[in-house]
Parts: sequence; C-alpha cells; structure tokens
Amino acid sequence: MSRSFKVLTPIEARIVGALGQTMYPRGGSIPVDASGARAIEYVDEWLVALPKRERILLRLMFVLFEVAMPAFGPSRTKTFTRASPEAQYEYLCAWETSELYFRRAAMLGLRSVFALAYLADAEVQRHIGVDDGVEILRRQRAGTTKSPTIADRPGADIDPAANVAVLSEAVDAVRVIERERRAAAARASGGDN
Repeated sequence: MSRSFKVLTPIEARIVGALGQTMYPRGGSIPVDASGARAIEYVDEWLVALPKRERILLRLMFVLFEVAMPAFGPSRTKTFTRASPEAQYEYLCAWETSELYFRRAAMLGLRSVFALAYLADAEVQRHIGVDDGVEILRRQRAGTTKSPTIADRPGADIDPAANVAVLSEAVDAVRVIERERRAAAARASGGDN
C-alpha cells in the first residue's frame, strides 16, 4: 500500500484494509466491498477528527486484532493480515462469539467503526435505498417532499418541524455531554468546575 494517510501508518492501513475486506468482502449482496467504499480513507479521516486519546485507543485496537491471532485465531502462527481470508473470517467470528467479554466488546467496537465507514459511501447508500441528505434538503427547500424515484416508499414525505425538533434535541444532548465531559476533566485535574 503506497498511499500516504494523515494518521494511519502503512502497516495500520494494511490492517484496516484487511479487517474491512473481511467484514465487507467482494461478492456480497451489495456489489461494493470495503475497498470500493474507501473504508481505509474514511477511517483515516475519522481518526484525524478524534481527540488524541481515542485516536490512540482505536489504533491500538486495530493492532490488537492483527497481533492476537496467534493467541486466539485458527491460524496460531500468522498475524491477521497474513492469514487466509477464510481464517480471517473465522477469527473475527470467534471474537464475536467469545466467552470473554473484552473480546466481544472489542469486536463490537471494530464492527461499529467499519459499519460507519462502509455505510458512509454514497454507492452503498444507493444500493440499500438511503437518500442523500443533501438531496432531501434540496427537495425540502424547493417545496417538493417527494422524489420521483422514491415517491411510493414509506418515509419519502419530510416533516420539517420534526427534523428541527430532532436536531435541536441532538444539539442539546451534545451540549450536556460536553458539559459533563468538561466537569469530569476538571475533577480529574483537581480544578473546580
């Protein structure tokens, strides 16, 4: 992999690529694989936006899945990226069904990262029938609530008041979380709120 990334090292990019392809391989019911959905690029851009601590933890999570294969995987002598696609799949399935909570939790985190990366791709969204949010807003501003291609699909009507209410609640929730985070950080550093 010769591309350069903002956060991921070449080794991490190879790990992320292999994990993504195992979760979203070629030949699935959606004809876009993780590579086609540009999952590596999405993860790299997402890591840029994360606070340093979370960025480090996610990068360590990717490395954990790479190096833990000799301990937990079907291939006891290979790292994740060097194993066969079948062994990679079996390995991730074992994490998902493990009796050890930390393995199941790590797999949930990994799956969440790649679901975000995969579902962010416009072609994937088109295949699963998700409208582009920009297009919805354009139709809404133009006074057209129906799309000619999705006119009969449930949910095609847009309720602007409901959208504003949901966005307002989301903004309020983010503000509360941010206040709580700052208060916790102040307590941890010994300062006052």
